[in-house]
Formats: sequence, C-alpha cells, structure tokens
Amino acid sequence: MEPMAHHIEEGYEAQEAGGAKPPFPWFAQEFFAHAVADILRTDATSFDQMKMYQDSTQKGPYAPFADHDEWELAQWLIKTVNQHATNEFLKLPIVSHRSDLLT
Repeated sequence: MEPMAHHIEEGYEAQEAGGAKPPFPWFAQEFFAHAVADILRTDATSFDQMKMYQDSTQKGPYAPFADHDEWELAQWLIKTVNQHATNEFLKLPIVSHRSDLLT
C-alpha cells in the first residue's frame, strides 16, 4: 500500500472510531493574511449595459435587427459569405427596402 493511501485510510478509520481527525485530508491553511487585490471599481457587466440600453430605447432583443428571422439571416451571412458578397447582398433592392439596418 502506498504511504499516501495508507494515511488516508488511517484517517477515515480514526474518524469512524470517534477519534480526532488527522490533518489530511481535512487540513486547511489560510495562505493570505492580507488582501491580495484591491477593488478598483464596480460597474455593470457588458450584458447589463446592453440590457439597460435595450430597455431605455424600447427596442427588442434582436436590435438593431427587426426580428429573429433578420438576425438569423445576418448570422448566416457572417458565417457563410465573405464581406464583399455580404455587401452586394445588402445592396439588393429587395433587401435594402425591407431593412432598417441600411438607414
């Protein structure tokens, strides 16, 4: 039996028998007696800032997109099509007349 495993088994046996807990694995030590960091400021997270902006402007969660479908289209364009092709797509009259993104 390895010394570490033997020590752990003895610790469990001692605890089950009502004896004192050995220092391992129930050993804890405070490493830092003083503060290790200073809080410079507290601020809203990026998510909180976005949520406050959406609430203040009365825009939906997909802003600046009109709805979920328009957001999915933009996501697909970014993942699938290069920048030049995306720009050409957005210039098409069927797209530009239906979208508030280009205004």
